[in-house]
Amino acid sequence: RMTDGPLLPERRRAVEAAAPLLALSIRHAQLSREVRENSVRDALTGCFTRGHALEVIDAELRRARRSQAPVSLIVFDVDRLKDVNDRHGHLCGDSVLAVIGKRMREVLRGSDLKCRYSGEQFLVLLPETPLPGARRVAETLRREVADRPVPWAGEDLRITASFGLA
Repeated sequence: RMTDGPLLPERRRAVEAAAPLLALSIRHAQLSREVRENSVRDALTGCFTRGHALEVIDAELRRARRSQAPVSLIVFDVDRLKDVNDRHGHLCGDSVLAVIGKRMREVLRGSDLKCRYSGEQFLVLLPETPLPGARRVAETLRREVADRPVPWAGEDLRITASFGLA
């Protein structure tokens, strides 16, 4: 029970003893959340990791079957990323991948699953989206990648990607 006025000495000792334990518990919860986030997100692109995405896709496909809702999948590959790495170095290639992740977040809905499937391959799950809608989304994403060069060391790198839909 809260009262006005100063804490009694025994209450003060109890609060002083509990405070570090409470702070440690809060920090532990924060670290647990960070570990979880780092295990399901690719640090470079901000996209989900392949393992996490495959679990979500499985659940989403089951949900779509039950509800008879459409679901579409976009798979795309950054063209010639090896050439970028060979010519400009892996830091440049990493920058390209980070920009791809950023553009995905800009173009796609919050409900769309964005995944870095492997090195330069990405996967996007579009819940409640029929194939014509997925084509429009893929074309928008393709244009965002191709029409906006990636700045690197005073140069504008033109990047393209190849897309597939299901």
